[in-house]
Amino acid sequence: MSTKIKLLFFLVLFSFCVSAQVKIGENPNIIDSASIVELESSDKALVLTRLTTAQMQAINPLNGAVVYNTDTQCVHYYNGLIWTNLCDGNSSSSFSFADNGNGTITLSDGNGNNVTFNGASQTISTLADNGDGTYTYTNENGIETIISIVSTDNQNLQTDNTPGNISIDNGNAIAINVDDADADDQNEIQTLNYTSGVLTLSNDPNATTVDLSAFDQNAADDFSGSFNDLSDLPANLDTDATDDFNTGISFDGTNLTVSDAGGDVSTNISGLAYDDTAIRADVDQNELDADNAIAAVDTKIDNHIIADEDTSATNELS
Repeated sequence: MSTKIKLLFFLVLFSFCVSAQVKIGENPNIIDSASIVELESSDKALVLTRLTTAQMQAINPLNGAVVYNTDTQCVHYYNGLIWTNLCDGNSSSSFSFADNGNGTITLSDGNGNNVTFNGASQTISTLADNGDGTYTYTNENGIETIISIVSTDNQNLQTDNTPGNISIDNGNAIAINVDDADADDQNEIQTLNYTSGVLTLSNDPNATTVDLSAFDQNAADDFSGSFNDLSDLPANLDTDATDDFNTGISFDGTNLTVSDAGGDVSTNISGLAYDDTAIRADVDQNELDADNAIAAVDTKIDNHIIADEDTSATNELS
């Protein structure tokens, strides 16, 4: 395929993609000229992207994006700033007239209230504004019909002072104390108070008190943490001399004396001494005898060598 043919094919394909319209479903060849995408089916539905509220809030799409919220079970659209729940729209009301084709006209307030007029013989006598979003229509026969054109459904919010019970009806304003909306009097935020030796708790359903008045409340005799502030303190912090530290020890050749804060203790240990003079004399004599024996042996060996001219005992004359 030549380069020119390839280029022509690419341009045709590109122009088709740029101006393409998409029809999905039945009659795929029939699509409105103003549509870029059309869906047509008699037994299938368009399913939008299904997201939870957390997933939906986590994205920042283009203005006009639409998703189905699985938490609210409703379609939401993005207006460029926030997601709007299409199910939360106000139930606005407006008048509408319908010509019944038989000489009568039906007036509807948009809330299901309809009035049919006989165009040939009936005219509106009065239409009074009640000031609360409703109008009173009175025909020439004196029959009144209330027509509501309010855009919101006003309700009265009421409570019977029973914790957790709230009712709503018609329209009003009410202030509700939600400081303790859980109706549980055992989990209140409380303050510990001490007055005249008695401990109490605020917001205590059991009115618990702890009487400490019998205990010493004189702060003047409290221990400061320093032993220097205590009176009548012994020099060694107690009156038991048996656990005191010894201050010295001495020996005079006979007695061993231990000096102690509770009194000195002496012990005669002279009986443990002994005279080793005799033992030393015996040791010295043994050393002298050993030296003399060694010298005698040396003399005999020397005399034998001189007489025999060798040290071998195997070559002696018998």
